[in-house]
Amino acid sequence: MDFDNLLSGFLGAVLALVMAEGWRLYLIASERKKKKRIFVAYLSNVIKPGLEAYIKDTEYLKRHIDTYPSEATIYQHHKFDLLPSLNSDIFKEIGFNELYFLTSDFQLHEKAIDVYHCIDYLKAAMPMDNHQNFIDKCDAHFEKKGCKTVEDIIAHGSKCETITDAKLLAIGNLNLHLETANASLENCKELMVKI
Repeated sequence: MDFDNLLSGFLGAVLALVMAEGWRLYLIASERKKKKRIFVAYLSNVIKPGLEAYIKDTEYLKRHIDTYPSEATIYQHHKFDLLPSLNSDIFKEIGFNELYFLTSDFQLHEKAIDVYHCIDYLKAAMPMDNHQNFIDKCDAHFEKKGCKTVEDIIAHGSKCETITDAKLLAIGNLNLHLETANASLENCKELMVKI
């Protein structure tokens, strides 16, 4: 009789543990499903449009620098998107370990981490900052050479090796950022589809 009570007690305890563990796993799966929906929504509504805006501004800036100096590039002002919402906070909040469970695949996890790092890299070199650095270098050179009017700037800049070198350097840097942004955009699109 004692053995039956002991067995019943043991089986009851095992059943209680199994049920508690099952409930815990259900809650974890439910929470991860919610996080996954939020993450995909963030990718599609914030990250993807932000990367697209970054690419658009960078391509515009490349054309602008390539034709500099001209009346159009000296007087024309472009409104750059400062992309305040493009940031990696969601990745930090979710955490890398949890992100692995959301992506449920090593390659997708790797792409998510790549998007995270690329966002920080791109935010450190916004198109507007690259544009301002280029203009500052050119303005300093034109001032050094005594160019005071737009006509002087256009005449000197069209045949100046220093300006040509500054253009090549600026466009080269923009191409690196553009390549990174395009790769991140493709990774973002793949994550949105496969998660």
